[in-house]
Amino acid sequence: MVGSLLRRTRSVRGGFVVFCLVAPTWAQEFGGFRFLITETSIINYRIDNRDADLVNDNYGEWLNRLNLQASRGQFTAQLRLDSALYFLKPNPNILARKQADAQPEAIAERATIDGVSLEEARAAFLAQQTLAFGRNLSTRYNNTFFPSKLAVTYARQGLEVTLGDFYIQFGRGMVLALRKADELATDTTLRGAKLDYRPDLGQMRLNVVLLAGYTNPLRVDEVSGRQLTQRDSGLEGVVFPLAPAPRSTFYLPDARPSFATDRILGGRIEHGVREVQVSLQSAYLTRTNDFYERLDLNAPTRSVREVINSSVGINIPNLADHGSFYAEGALQKLEDPYLAAGTSPEFQREQRAFVGRLSGGKALYGLLTLFKGPVTVNFEGKHYDRFYPMMASVSQNTAEFLPLQYNGVPTTEPIWSDVQYNAFNACVTGGRLRADVKANQRLLVFASLGGYVSYSERVATCGQQQETDDEGNVLPPRGKSTEIRNVIWDPWVGFEWNAADNRSHIYASGSSRWDHTSEPEIYAGLEEPTRTFYREYYHIRYDAVAKVSGPWSLQTAGFHRHRFKPEQKSTPWFEGENYLSLLYAPKLTLAFGYEYTTVFGYHKNYFNGQILYRHTTDTILRLFAGQSRPALRCVSGVCRQFPAFEGLKLEAVLRF
Repeated sequence: MVGSLLRRTRSVRGGFVVFCLVAPTWAQEFGGFRFLITETSIINYRIDNRDADLVNDNYGEWLNRLNLQASRGQFTAQLRLDSALYFLKPNPNILARKQADAQPEAIAERATIDGVSLEEARAAFLAQQTLAFGRNLSTRYNNTFFPSKLAVTYARQGLEVTLGDFYIQFGRGMVLALRKADELATDTTLRGAKLDYRPDLGQMRLNVVLLAGYTNPLRVDEVSGRQLTQRDSGLEGVVFPLAPAPRSTFYLPDARPSFATDRILGGRIEHGVREVQVSLQSAYLTRTNDFYERLDLNAPTRSVREVINSSVGINIPNLADHGSFYAEGALQKLEDPYLAAGTSPEFQREQRAFVGRLSGGKALYGLLTLFKGPVTVNFEGKHYDRFYPMMASVSQNTAEFLPLQYNGVPTTEPIWSDVQYNAFNACVTGGRLRADVKANQRLLVFASLGGYVSYSERVATCGQQQETDDEGNVLPPRGKSTEIRNVIWDPWVGFEWNAADNRSHIYASGSSRWDHTSEPEIYAGLEEPTRTFYREYYHIRYDAVAKVSGPWSLQTAGFHRHRFKPEQKSTPWFEGENYLSLLYAPKLTLAFGYEYTTVFGYHKNYFNGQILYRHTTDTILRLFAGQSRPALRCVSGVCRQFPAFEGLKLEAVLRF
């Protein structure tokens, strides 16, 4: 119960005094129609979270979502209206003065260099900082109201047709995956048309999915208040009416869109019998607007106008009553790169050749499960070669939305793993072997070992870029050379113990990770070169619940880590989260949390308290008060940095 509470809190990480009101969901039948209305409102007020960013402190916001649904017979219509209202917003002039008061030495140094008085240097500093803060705030904390999701669906046995917004995933997500991830505050759908056909063929299996549409992510980032803006004219204005558009201000008179919707055509067919099914899926992405005039070496798919992902999969759900098998192989093609205007024909030829070397990516994934008696063995393997995430058309100036992507390869790592750095999975080979042994009805013991070789964790292009020697001669690409190779080992062991009444349990696990380069590297702050790219000395996780009396229980859950990444910090650091809870099943949970990190060079502590009250199964009240540490949060290899969080949050959810 505490885990769900924590996950929900982090989905709006960064918002503090949060007062959340959710109106009752109302369902009624009228004239043959069944109506369902859900209203959710969240009011946040964020106080100083003790980081260096003044823009994310001391302001309030009201986030509102109104979900409307009407159904009759085989038809269902849905509409979601999103709004964001901000109050007590940061003022550029006040922030600039705070910055000036905090940096008197910098102003004095500027006065000396420029040969002016302190007053003149301070005035120039204030003008510069006011402009910088003003430009930043021009795309944040802007009041918004627009229809974010809408759809009409016709469904009968074996057939479903949707016009409007829908989520979709082909296979394991390598080709296409548009979904919602509360942990990352993302919610991306495709607005268009989808046909899903599943006829009843007796022993035969057939599923055909066809789709076409335009990508539709959230337009307001719940964490930072940043808006994702688009053109309000032409195709985008028609497909996404009232979506946030560029807003010119005194500080940003030439505001431009930060997002252009991407067009996706796709299809999937799966055929077979109960024992084995074979699938073929493909997605074709085309850009609707040009944002870039150069290649983005960290995200090659964002630098081309066309991306094609295709794959073939095979699923055997039953291997002689002792296992299962799934495998999927994919290809990727990149076409029509963005080229800088005014560059020479020779340079443009080189850029096209570079994209050609990145194109033709391959991905192979497999999962084999075998079990007999108390023993279960799983092996997940992957081989990815220049297979890149299908990135959204987001401006480089909108950092909060840059991780937005439309597919994702299986990682073979825990879903929350945050140690697959940079473009780790673009060029990687390896896998994970896990064995589970059920010692008795109460105790499960497991151990796993992951091993990987990555050629893209430090160089996203997998060695396909050209280099020059000391004399300026162009050298051929090195490809997967030892200079860019990282070797990773990741063992993990643990156990799960459940009491007979299922009211008490102890889950515990521990791991370590070695991520080494082939050659020693030089890092700032280290006296000697090292092959250590990343080292997890230990990572301990635990979750224990003990029944006390009647409906009362105690729970403690959390993790402790000892980490070292010389590129980030020249010395190892500790971090962890610990929560102690009192549970009154199923009504009440009271939790106290303590989080810490030494990544800043000293021990920084964060304390919080939480209350969850479940009036009924459909009526839940949550209260969070306190602090949370800054952290990199990941879901299936997609990561985002969250700032520290400080304040209050109250959320109520009512369903009927």
